[in-house]
Amino acid sequence: MQQLNTQHLRDYPKKPKQVYLFGTCIVDSFFPDTGMDAIELLEREGIEVIYPQGQSCCGQPAYNSGYKDEAKAVAMAQVKQFPLDIPVVVVSGSCGGMMRHHYQDLLGDDPEINNFCQRVFELTEFLVHVLRLKPIDQGPKERVALHTSCAARREMGVHITGNKLISQLANVELVIHDYESECCGFGGTFAVKHADISAAMV
Repeated sequence: MQQLNTQHLRDYPKKPKQVYLFGTCIVDSFFPDTGMDAIELLEREGIEVIYPQGQSCCGQPAYNSGYKDEAKAVAMAQVKQFPLDIPVVVVSGSCGGMMRHHYQDLLGDDPEINNFCQRVFELTEFLVHVLRLKPIDQGPKERVALHTSCAARREMGVHITGNKLISQLANVELVIHDYESECCGFGGTFAVKHADISAAMV
């Protein structure tokens, strides 16, 4: 049985009326349906979703490549896109980890920055712990395997939340695979710098 990583325990807010959605570069460019599905889920639960049009990259590629000044500029620009004191729901554990844990390193111990970091939630984390979502069980029976990203698992500690959502569906059999805790091989800029190794890991 999977154990909760107590390192990542936090107090969760009550259900809000509004949230921001941070769409991420990958979703915006390659998987827009994922972003639209996230909005549909949130709106179905009575949440007004605000999608700031000026949002861009979270800054992680620059940060992981050692360009801290550039990453700092990107991080500050992103913080300014989400001024209201409401949750920022992120559809990627990797981007969420960057925003929640590394913006303080880049931007310093500032009350505005600290508040922003505390408002960042990965999508499944928000659905489970804040909205206490009960998925609608419909559609044919099927088997599903979920691979949680390294950042979601190790940096944000939310590797259980996706499984918890899927497990509530009677028509869906959740398959736990042998490599669920291993890296998928992508690793952001790692896949660009070390394409051969990345492809071999996949």
